[in-house]
Amino acid sequence: MLRSPVRPRVAYWNNIPAPYVVDRFNAVARRAHVDLEAWFSFRTERGRSWSVDEARWEFPHRWLPCAGPFPFPSPLVSRRPPDLLVSLYGWPWFAAGFVLAKARRTRIAFECEVTSKRRLERTGWKEAAKRTLFPRLDAVLTMGEEGERYASAYGADPARFVRVTHSIGAVHFSAEADAARARRDAVRAELGVDGAAFLYVGRLLSEKGLDGLLDAYAGLRRSGAGAALVLVGDGEDDERLRRRVGQEAIPGVVFAGFREGLDLVALYGACDAFVLPTLGEPWGLVVEEAMASGLPVVASSAAGEIRARVRDGETGYIVPPEEPERLRAAMERLLQPELRARFGAAALDSVVDRTPEAWAERFEHAVERIMSMPPR
Repeated sequence: MLRSPVRPRVAYWNNIPAPYVVDRFNAVARRAHVDLEAWFSFRTERGRSWSVDEARWEFPHRWLPCAGPFPFPSPLVSRRPPDLLVSLYGWPWFAAGFVLAKARRTRIAFECEVTSKRRLERTGWKEAAKRTLFPRLDAVLTMGEEGERYASAYGADPARFVRVTHSIGAVHFSAEADAARARRDAVRAELGVDGAAFLYVGRLLSEKGLDGLLDAYAGLRRSGAGAALVLVGDGEDDERLRRRVGQEAIPGVVFAGFREGLDLVALYGACDAFVLPTLGEPWGLVVEEAMASGLPVVASSAAGEIRARVRDGETGYIVPPEEPERLRAAMERLLQPELRARFGAAALDSVVDRTPEAWAERFEHAVERIMSMPPR
């Protein structure tokens, strides 16, 4: 809880209203210790299929006006701008927000995660911009050591790092989620899966390492293992991956399409282990979602902060990206029911503090610390 009797006015600027972001902001609004307003650049973006239901939003919000393709942070030129602006930084409009915030004497903090060269092109002007902006930030919100090293490399002041670890959606901790997971046998029958079911949730893109996952799984089946692979999501490589499975006659692969909410929770409950073979991404909250359902995880080392999230040999395994044999070996170990049960219980225990309410409390402490620092 904030000690100051005056609630700081905070704007949090995201590209789109992802479901887990909505749950976090709802939790902040219910606690009422921070006067939070959410800003969003777009309703959705290419490759995202999440539904947007403003009726369940409990926080004030704005859809920023766009000048062509560029959103403009118009509240920063209003009569009363916020005390603190927290924003992303990977697009030019966030740099415009930085400049305006400085001009209006609004404190500015970037939410910083490690970005992969595979995912975003690091052009010269982008690198120069980060080296210009990061040293002048009032604070950097990071998720762990990797993000701190990344921000330090661009000149950010380590004394101004504030950790606010990610949370997952409220639905995963609800009584309705317990009921959805209890439908395990029925959902498995609907999917037509048998044996140990490995689950992937995410966009169906080559950068997610799905070809390597198919290689690993096919090798598992060739060895005689009784297993299934459930792929949940959509994306530009959907049809290509389906063709590959058909052409190579890889048995037991189920394309379940895009799922969300309790429908997705039920799929987590129906499977036995989770696999994230990504070639590089900032985080991947699906890891925590799977762990909240008691699933052990096999994750690529290219996922952000993964060694702080998956305890190798305790809650799952961490394997190098693009090494299907290493991935297959880890999946093979998880064919043992006793090992899956032990890892899964430890995984569940490790994410009990990843609720939106816990995130809201961490965010409040972050705001208090930022507002106590001398402005840059």
